[in-house]
Amino acid sequence: VPQRLMGYTLTADYRLGKRSDFANILVRPEIRYDTSTARFFSDDNGFRTKKHQLTLGVGMVAYF
Repeated sequence: VPQRLMGYTLTADYRLGKRSDFANILVRPEIRYDTSTARFFSDDNGFRTKKHQLTLGVGMVAYF
């Protein structure tokens, strides 16, 4: 199926803790939007039923 896929991602960094603390945490929330000119993305209603999807995620890094 010929199609055109596009995706956009927005990521932020939040540091928890002070520089003088023994351990710090970096939190990275992320939002991603993907779109296609053809039905490509699946959901609970079926296989390849949508032309777009939204994904949310959070990553965490502990550093010392």
